Amino acid sequence: GNPEHHNFGSHGHGNEEYPTMNATQTSWLVDETGQEIVVKKVFQLEHLNESIEELFEAIPCLAKAKTMSNNNQTPKYPHISKFTKNEITNRIMREVFAVDYANFGYDSS
Repeated sequence: GNPEHHNFGSHGHGNEEYPTMNATQTSWLVDETGQEIVVKKVFQLEHLNESIEELFEAIPCLAKAKTMSNNNQTPKYPHISKFTKNEITNRIMREVFAVDYANFGYDSS
C-alpha cells in the first residue's frame, strides 16, 4: 500500500461547486464541464439488491461470479436519519449535495 492511500477520492475533482473531502457523487460521473453525466447507467447502492442482475449483465467479469459476497467487513455506521434530524446538518447536506438530490432522485424535502 501507499502511505497516501487514505487520500484516494478525498479531494475535489475540479468540477464541483464545493471542493470538499466528500465531493458530490455527481462530480465523479460528469464530463470536464461538470454539466453532463457521461456514464451509461448508475447503480445506487441503496437499490443494489433490486438491480444486481442488471449489474451482472453490465459488467462481464461480475457475471461470472453469479453472486455477490454477503460478508461485509465494514463497520456499522449510524443511519442517515441520525444526521438529517438535525436541522442545521440537514440544511448543509441538502445545500452541498443538492446536485445529487436532483440527479439521483433523492427526497429533497
